[in-house]
Amino acid sequence: MLPILILMAISPAMAAGFGKPFEHAGIPPIPGKNLEEKKSEIQEKLFNKTKERLLNWTEKLERWISKMESKVDTLKMSEEAKARIEKRIQDMEKIVDEMRAKIDSATNFAELRNAMKDVRMLWADLSKDMRLIAFEHAVYQLEKTIDRLNNTANELSGKGIDVSKLREKIGTAEEKLQAVKGKLDSGTATAKDIAELKQAVKDAFREAKELIRENRPMPTPSPTATTAGA
Repeated sequence: MLPILILMAISPAMAAGFGKPFEHAGIPPIPGKNLEEKKSEIQEKLFNKTKERLLNWTEKLERWISKMESKVDTLKMSEEAKARIEKRIQDMEKIVDEMRAKIDSATNFAELRNAMKDVRMLWADLSKDMRLIAFEHAVYQLEKTIDRLNNTANELSGKGIDVSKLREKIGTAEEKLQAVKGKLDSGTATAKDIAELKQAVKDAFREAKELIRENRPMPTPSPTATTAGA
């Protein structure tokens, strides 16, 4: 759910025209006005339109953040993870408020360009918080998988099966899990960290699957099949 919502937030950013928001076509002639008046009028209209478009973009971000905030309580995650997400949502709200204030205070193109330089820097911080929220959700799912793997190891061990190799791989996954959690706390987790954790969990899952396959009991022939074979 969260990754999809993040894409919903990125789309308004693209729609806002962060790439080249100030480029415009040539100025058409307006009868009855000198060149400077025409130019001034066109620039004023273009400035107002650009500023309005950027302010609309911040409003879309605010609505997206509000929707995310309302969904936090429904997420099946630990209270610790929810608290981190709520804190990041609050940080995102502050960033968007600052974005809107910088855009709204601009009174001409020069000021708007300067405001947009600051907004681009703020967008980097906002994007980072979005990624971290997505990481939180991924880590929660992987932690649940590790819990299930531990249960599987206990069940197999109870049947007298050697699970030493499985427990070793689970241990590796758990170490990576704790390392990623620490980085989530400090806000330094990266996509590479999540990918390495996923791989460790996959390795443990593959080992558990192989153990189950190797120790699956052979089917007992039915009396009818034995008689027919005789």
